[in-house]
Amino acid sequence: QMCIRDRSLVLKDLEYEPIGYRIDSGDLSELSKASRKMVNEVFQKYSKDSSRIKIIASNDINEEVLLEMKKKEHSVNFFGIGTNLVTCQKQPALGMVYKLVEHADQPKMKFSEEIGKATLPGKKTFYRIFTKNSEVPSLDIICCSDEEIKINEPFLIRKVESCLLYTSDAADDLLCVDLGGRRIIKKK
Repeated sequence: QMCIRDRSLVLKDLEYEPIGYRIDSGDLSELSKASRKMVNEVFQKYSKDSSRIKIIASNDINEEVLLEMKKKEHSVNFFGIGTNLVTCQKQPALGMVYKLVEHADQPKMKFSEEIGKATLPGKKTFYRIFTKNSEVPSLDIICCSDEEIKINEPFLIRKVESCLLYTSDAADDLLCVDLGGRRIIKKK
């Protein structure tokens, strides 16, 4: 919430007009009311107009969430409804999020206090790894798009766990294919 207030004031001072912010986790009703109150109070203190700043809420919103938020008298102006707008609620749906990693040949990164929400900057190439005599993939490899993996040459596998990097060469019989099914590498 402090980021909303601080960024909005800086934008105003730079003669840009902040138009809104998005809340995408937590109690959307309570956060919308608390953040609206904070923005209004701070803008009033600095003689700024906050009336045009809108709140957008998103986070697996469906009819039940909307009804519950209405009961709580939220301060949201717009709802971002994705998965639940285009899929039947009785059927399972894969919730996905797209993250910007590059724009105009410049790497972009999302910073977050939650490590799982942060992104690695730059374009990527993905490889799916199968073990010998198995139809089921063993792992996926994510590389920077400019990293070259050569056909039929050994490669190191690095696994990231809890922000620590481990290297393993224990898998002796890996076959690597790209996501289109094309065979790329067989580790010797």
